[in-house]
Amino acid sequence: MSEDRQCKAILDDGEQCGAYALKGKDFCFSHDPDSREAKLEAVRNGGLVKKVRIDEPLTPVDIVTAKDVVRLLTVTIEEVRTGKLDPRIANTIGFLAGHLTRAYEVAELEHKVDEIRAVIKQRTPMKEPKGNNRRRQF
Repeated sequence: MSEDRQCKAILDDGEQCGAYALKGKDFCFSHDPDSREAKLEAVRNGGLVKKVRIDEPLTPVDIVTAKDVVRLLTVTIEEVRTGKLDPRIANTIGFLAGHLTRAYEVAELEHKVDEIRAVIKQRTPMKEPKGNNRRRQF
């Protein structure tokens, strides 16, 4: 960030504020003395944000495989489109579904690596320990 655009306010820890200054001003929205009332209003309104509630249970979706995550997302999209589900909850479901999908991918890769190791171990001949070149007689 160019220093001429950076807010000139100095924070309690002695560091300069990292936000951009308002156009034509020396301070950002939070530190501009002329914006004080607007900032207080924004803070008050932030506490008044509509709480997310689920009035009726969501459609149950058993999730065992990655294909089930696709079904979960399909159901979630349908519920958002019909107004049954708040988009903020859908956003959380989508976020968690992404993590779950990555976890399934990692588990699948680990399984494939284990299979490859087993094949390699099966194909690798047993070697005699070094220093034991004598033939055994029975």
